[in-house]
Amino acid sequence: MVAPIILYGAEVWGLYNIKEVDKLHLRFCKTWLGVKQSTPYLAVYGELGRFPFSLLAKQRALKFWIKIIKNLLSPQYQLYNEQCNMNNTEFLAIRVHSIIDHLGFPDVRIQFNENMSYFNLFKARLSDQFVQEWQASINSMSKLNYYVKYKKTFEFEPYLNIISNYMIRKCLTRFRLDSHWLEIELGRNSGTDRESQLCKLCNTNGETEYHVLMCCPKYSTIKSKYLHTS
Repeated sequence: MVAPIILYGAEVWGLYNIKEVDKLHLRFCKTWLGVKQSTPYLAVYGELGRFPFSLLAKQRALKFWIKIIKNLLSPQYQLYNEQCNMNNTEFLAIRVHSIIDHLGFPDVRIQFNENMSYFNLFKARLSDQFVQEWQASINSMSKLNYYVKYKKTFEFEPYLNIISNYMIRKCLTRFRLDSHWLEIELGRNSGTDRESQLCKLCNTNGETEYHVLMCCPKYSTIKSKYLHTS
């Protein structure tokens, strides 16, 4: 119900890589997950398996381009054809050519075949490129060092539906997405060095996700119950 409103007219403006449409989407996603607004947006997209609205807008724009190309007698095609001969990167025709070339399909705009399902090719390539960039980015972010150890695929995480208790689900999500109040996160925000980020409960080691989950003796009873450790 919301996406059609946000993406209204995306057939025209979707080619211009406008990121403002992603802000409302991300705010909603973070609120639904129960994480802080400062949580890395890449982790949010990955946890939900959702693509940015700006990418969906680009899909709509490419679909509209295909519609224009198939109707040679339309005024839209006449305008598009005029723009093809102009050297202005802001024109729709030049923008769409740049995107199609970036996707690796320059032959499509040169030798367009009406019988081919180009939109499915464009849609799949846009998604693949985003996922590849997402994977590379989360692996390079120090803030997500622990997240990448268990987050291997870009998909909706089943636990979000399985855990019906909102508070429990939120706690798990915050722990996974580094949106918690552990010393590793507080120290990162305050500039405290790793050696000084001590666990408040046992006063040893750095209070990281791994320390809380596997090492801290104060959680031994809970770990024994839920992780089946001795």
